[in-house]
Amino acid sequence: MNDKKLMIFDLDGTLIDSNKDLTVAVNYMRSKFNLPPHSDETIRSFVGNGVAKLVERAIADAPELDFPTCLDIMREYYTAHSTDYTFAYPKVLETLAKLKSQGFVLTVFTNKFSNAAEIILKKLGIEEFLDEIIGSDSEFPLKPEPEAIIYLMGKYQVKKENTYMIGDHYTDLEAGRRADCRRIFAAYGMGKTQGEEFDYQINFFDELTELPL
Repeated sequence: MNDKKLMIFDLDGTLIDSNKDLTVAVNYMRSKFNLPPHSDETIRSFVGNGVAKLVERAIADAPELDFPTCLDIMREYYTAHSTDYTFAYPKVLETLAKLKSQGFVLTVFTNKFSNAAEIILKKLGIEEFLDEIIGSDSEFPLKPEPEAIIYLMGKYQVKKENTYMIGDHYTDLEAGRRADCRRIFAAYGMGKTQGEEFDYQINFFDELTELPL
């Protein structure tokens, strides 16, 4: 192992605000079955455990529906409309450029399916700073399982004490804890800690460059 440093970013609620597009996609799916729309706040509370869990939660009030059909409708619509309203948080591009210039290995580990994640990251100009993107349909299980983090540490030969999992949700923090790496909580995001601890907290994305990493 060398002295390289690795940052592993969550996507939704950490690099990007995607809540509006997720809300529209979920409610589009619900409209196909004449169900009333969920509020932004309700759908925000459903996010963080992957699209399958999002859809499962979104149709919990209609158990008669066919889940695979609902999931397919949601995925197809969202893939086509994933950047209608989604935007990168302030200073994301500038901060990633600075971290890259400082020698950090920059990656994304998201519970969003890979196709949509890659479309969003490319359209928003984030992809060019990343060394690797791992989505929900990779060979690794979803967060909070830590396998993808362990894989990234091994692939890029980075010590666990030089590895940082950055996210806004307990799944990010738990995955980091289980991989025994450092954890940074993005307090501005959509998620909750659910009692998970962390090493640092940032209230704005660009505070990453101010931490003693």
